[in-house]
Amino acid sequence: LSAEVDSLLQSGDCDAAIAKLSLHNAIDPGNPSVHYKRAMCLFEMGRLDAALSDIDVAIAASPQEPYFLLRDRISGEMSRAEVRNLVEQARELSDSDLPRHRAQAIDLLARILELNPDHKWARNEFARLSQDESERLATKRRASEPAWREGARTVWAMMGSAGTWAGRHLSALVALAIAVLLLRSPLSRALARRLQRP
Repeated sequence: LSAEVDSLLQSGDCDAAIAKLSLHNAIDPGNPSVHYKRAMCLFEMGRLDAALSDIDVAIAASPQEPYFLLRDRISGEMSRAEVRNLVEQARELSDSDLPRHRAQAIDLLARILELNPDHKWARNEFARLSQDESERLATKRRASEPAWREGARTVWAMMGSAGTWAGRHLSALVALAIAVLLLRSPLSRALARRLQRP
């Protein structure tokens, strides 16, 4: 049975090999070689979850380097498949005009960058959508404010610039105010009249 399996694996007939490996596993349960070969077949067929569970059984029974190498290949392919799936979903959502879809796209892009930080499209799209979202929120906030608040904000900004100018020239302004008060006061006029009489 083992020789038949090896022959089927060499010819690339994974379907028949899996059937023979399942029979071999029923006769000799827990054989790590059987689980390893079945994991290889399942990986070649694209059935990654089943391949991962089989290779984990093989590693638990007999931790060997080829088993770990196959597990790395399987988990790497699973990660790439997940990234491809997430990219496809994010592309559909990022083109939408609905804010809810854009928020979902940002979450998906963050997940893609978690799995693959070097993914160029995800990085660029994440930056674009984040900027668009912050601009949209600022516009929404401005639109929901009453008109008087926008006017008050403008006046406050103008007062701030006038206050800066006044702060720079404060001593000159104080001296000017005192001079005006002294010259225009009734006391200064009375003194001026007394000085003119003699």
